[in-house]
Amino acid sequence: PDEPLKEPGEGEKPPVVVVKDPAGNESDPVDVIVDTTPPDAPIVHPGQGDKVEVEGVEDGAKPIIRDPDTGEEIPGSWEDKGDGNWTFTPDEPLKEPGEGEKPPVVVVKDPAGNESDPVDVIVDTTPPDAPVLNPTNGARITGTAEPGSTVTLTDQKTGAVLCEKVADATTGVFSCEFSPALADGLVVTGVATDAVGNVSDPASVTVDATVPDAPALNPSNGSTVSGTTVPGAMVELTLVKTGEKLGTVKADPVTGAFVMPFDPPLADGTIVGAVAILETGSISPQSMVVVDRVAPAPPVLNPSNGTKVSGTAEPSSTVTLTDPNGTVLCTVVADAKTGAFSCPFTPPLAHGLVVTARATDAAGNVSDPASVTVDSEAPAPPKVDETDGDKVTGCAEPGATVNVYDSQGNLIGTAKADEDCRFEITLDPPQGPGSEIEVEVVDDSGNVSDRVKVTVRRQIEVTLSQDVVAPGEQVTVTATGFAEGEPGEIWLNSTPVLVGEVTMDAAGAVTQVITVPADFPLGAHSVVVKGMESAAEGSAPLQVVAAGGSGSGSGSGSGSGALAITGGEAAGLAAGALLLLGAGWWAIALRRRHGAQVK
Repeated sequence: PDEPLKEPGEGEKPPVVVVKDPAGNESDPVDVIVDTTPPDAPIVHPGQGDKVEVEGVEDGAKPIIRDPDTGEEIPGSWEDKGDGNWTFTPDEPLKEPGEGEKPPVVVVKDPAGNESDPVDVIVDTTPPDAPVLNPTNGARITGTAEPGSTVTLTDQKTGAVLCEKVADATTGVFSCEFSPALADGLVVTGVATDAVGNVSDPASVTVDATVPDAPALNPSNGSTVSGTTVPGAMVELTLVKTGEKLGTVKADPVTGAFVMPFDPPLADGTIVGAVAILETGSISPQSMVVVDRVAPAPPVLNPSNGTKVSGTAEPSSTVTLTDPNGTVLCTVVADAKTGAFSCPFTPPLAHGLVVTARATDAAGNVSDPASVTVDSEAPAPPKVDETDGDKVTGCAEPGATVNVYDSQGNLIGTAKADEDCRFEITLDPPQGPGSEIEVEVVDDSGNVSDRVKVTVRRQIEVTLSQDVVAPGEQVTVTATGFAEGEPGEIWLNSTPVLVGEVTMDAAGAVTQVITVPADFPLGAHSVVVKGMESAAEGSAPLQVVAAGGSGSGSGSGSGSGALAITGGEAAGLAAGALLLLGAGWWAIALRRRHGAQVK
């Protein structure tokens, strides 16, 4: 035609053809079929290049495969499979196009010569990645593979197929359940096969049916629940009474520590259960913790002199000491049984500093504060009474501790001063006459006074061979209780007259014969024996009578290291001293010899 015929539209009639003979007779008309509509594009399945599977070819049409660069048909043979399905076998396998290369295309050509849109031939010879197999306890095996690929799990040892699953077309996730569970230690191999038959490298997982220990839970005050478990495990928390799930938290992959916060905090007394869930799916036994929101009692602080702060708190609680600025001075854990704690300080804390203490229990509850003021001032030295060596009495700071030490520094007695300052201490062991002891005061803060030295008084005994003599007669004097080997003097009072110098023996005793001076006044007198080093002395009464009136009785007396003479002799001694100063004195001077009597 001068102009191409057009395909009739809706309701339009096509052109017709008739045959007219020479006589003018015409045949029946035949419609002219004008077909300018191309066939639908076929469906071309991906392949490995050895065959090309095509479907959706309309009847009467035929698929053609062309080189993308030349447009020429690729050599090979087509096989009509029926129902619009065709298979093309190239003379040489098609290759997967490289970077920048175009793939072959398939078109469908109908009898009118119309061709469909081209469809790329997907040649895939690349195997998928090996599947990722998650740890398993044998109840199921999960993992990921190329989306849409088929995952095949086999027993690595026997090759027996355990499971085949198609990975999710979007996520690639797959899961195989096993009942009964696979045996612990079984090695399972998995491969992925893509749609064209490419097979991945194998991956494997070993069945681990080990059940983890129950998580170790820390005490909780309800604001958090924490503890430790298998590193990387999931920890699921529930309310034990109701079974309600509180949440799931993952344990640290290195330490296994975990913590889950709660806002608002869980109520006091709430019982929380926890289980650990391994990547294999194994679940641990449940452990439990009871929420404790009750704060501990405030610490009890002892008085402090700044060298240490000590006291008691809830056993095993953590005691924190702070200064008025809130600076932490010390943190210490109270003894698990007694609750005792102590914080030393070098250098000592300043006098007058107020130290505040709080106790925090294992659940994190914090006590009300307690405080102590540092007292580093030493108490006054004690006032100590004269002592006989059995007991020590005196006056010290009320409530303070009084300690007594012997000359070797051994503690031989201790007591507290009462509210009136008085104290009485029984010495153990008792101290002998002349022994030196030291007494100190320690206040409640631990401050120590200067020590006071005290000498145990001596029990001096003086005896006379006779207590009534005439002037010029002799009397034997015996004295005991003095220090070993110390020099001594014997005096005759009332008018003091030195009648002998002596040396005490190893027992602190001496026996000496003295002569009463011929001109010594008649009347009541006394014989006094003095220790020159210990300052101890003792006396015995002596009656001086006219010649011919003396008696035969003996006399005795006593004294101590604190008195010059004893009893009523004091007045006579004083008077005698005045006479001695006025008229001079007469004495028997004796040379001293250590350890022997001297006459």
